[in-house]
Amino acid sequence: YRRYIAEWMPFYFGSPDLAASFFACAAAMICAAAQGKWRSIEFARAAGFWVLALISRIYMPYAALSTAALFGTLRLRFGERFPGVLAALALAAAAVSLAVRGVPADLDRVAGKSYPVQAVEVVKEKGYSRVFNDYGWGGFLIFKGVPVYIDGRADLYKHKDIFEDYMKLPETEGVSRYISDTGADAALVIKNSLLDHALGESSRWKCVYRDGVAAIYEPVP
Repeated sequence: YRRYIAEWMPFYFGSPDLAASFFACAAAMICAAAQGKWRSIEFARAAGFWVLALISRIYMPYAALSTAALFGTLRLRFGERFPGVLAALALAAAAVSLAVRGVPADLDRVAGKSYPVQAVEVVKEKGYSRVFNDYGWGGFLIFKGVPVYIDGRADLYKHKDIFEDYMKLPETEGVSRYISDTGADAALVIKNSLLDHALGESSRWKCVYRDGVAAIYEPVP
């Protein structure tokens, strides 16, 4: 599960791991409902977390663990054919999902509209060691192995006033000078953002890459 940096996005059944977990948990909940557990606290908790998980996959660990707790309350009687058949179908679907692991991970496909998937490859090719980045992209860049100036763990940056200074950039004159003073050898920013326009108008920086999502700037020698 930790491989999915886009965990705040809706549940994605195209991923073998996510789909297999869902179907396995669905099998357990079907059996629980057949045994009259649908009014229990355990069932309500698991169902509630699955509603949240289908909206935002970050809740999936809670949904899976809650379903495991529900499963522990079941009486496994193989004479009950109907829930057994449904459970078998759900588990078969999970097996099929696991069998198609050749399907590419959904990260780049889903994240490509909001994250600098292609720009990151350019950053890696050029070998930048100090990248000034947009705050919202920090986690993605870390996941991709790119050094960052700031990321979503705001408390880590407060002791050096980095977080406060970054948040005040829209009100700061000399944005390009501020970025230069960080010692960055590249700036990876959102296309058409304030930082993009500030760097584009500055004589200190030049744009070396641009796509539909991101722009990369280098300091002018």
